Amino acid sequence: MTIKFKLIGLALISIGFTVLVGAVATYDIRSLRADISENQAAVSALRKVTDADMMHDALRADVLAAIVSAYDRDIDALNRALSDMSRHSARFRKDLTDAEALDLDPELRKSIQEITPALNAYIAAALETGGAASKSVTEAQAKLPMFSKAFEDLETRMTQFSAKIETLAESRNARASGDAASFSTVILAVIVAAVLILAVLSSLLIGSIVRPLNLARTVARRIAEGDLSQDIAAAGNDETAMLLASLHAMQRDLNSTINEIRHATDTISTASGEIAAGNTDLSQRTEEQASSLEETASSMEELTSTVKQNAENARQANQLAVSASEIAVKGGGVVREVVNTMTGISASSKKIA
Repeated sequence: MTIKFKLIGLALISIGFTVLVGAVATYDIRSLRADISENQAAVSALRKVTDADMMHDALRADVLAAIVSAYDRDIDALNRALSDMSRHSARFRKDLTDAEALDLDPELRKSIQEITPALNAYIAAALETGGAASKSVTEAQAKLPMFSKAFEDLETRMTQFSAKIETLAESRNARASGDAASFSTVILAVIVAAVLILAVLSSLLIGSIVRPLNLARTVARRIAEGDLSQDIAAAGNDETAMLLASLHAMQRDLNSTINEIRHATDTISTASGEIAAGNTDLSQRTEEQASSLEETASSMEELTSTVKQNAENARQANQLAVSASEIAVKGGGVVREVVNTMTGISASSKKIA
């Protein structure tokens, strides 16, 4: 693999671990949210049940207040008790209905559904006892045991239901705490594994890059110093291996070039020796030629003197020739005169003949 793909691979592995940590964290958060939602539902249900239990006691207080008001013949107090009874009954029903509407555990919802008949029986007994109190104290007191029994039955069921909700809330809290601890451990383990793996891969990647680069630097320095005998091993297909292969090719080419230069130098050295010998021979010949030139110069000086003398002689000869030419011209005139005279003589001879 090339360095480029190694770096890309390391980046992809890093991204993969990041995505993995994010996925685990997202799953953990969803699970915790589910636990928190269930716990909140359980807490809300417990709040509703607590309020319903208050209405449960309030209804008993309303019934007892109605009986006392009837005994005292306090019509206003009796009416207030009956009004409170109706209001508390409606609130009691609403609390349990709201609790049943929550996102509860199926078992809790079933428990609420089981409470409903006892709730209806208790509210009916309360209203019946309260209504009897508005008519007669004796009749209300006669219905009081039935009301007390309905109260105790509903009290038992409400207590059991409250205990179930508390147990569920505690279990949800414990599970959420355990899940949070487990999720933290898993995320920490993934992070540690990612750090270790990335550290090992990064170390291997750095080594695979730095070692060949250091070798290439050493090779380049030794080549710069003139050492071309080192063995360069280029293993792999990445950029550093290509660099070492290029350095090896450069070293090989330099060796070839230097061998050619050495051969050319030997040739030049031989030629230089021959040239030196030729120069020595030429020097000797030059000395001989110089000696000959000295002799020639001496002869030339003699020749120059002779030439000068010959030139003087030639000048004199020229003067003589000029004189001879003048004499010849004069002689030519004399000859012409002689010819003319001879011609005249000839003509006179012809006439005499």
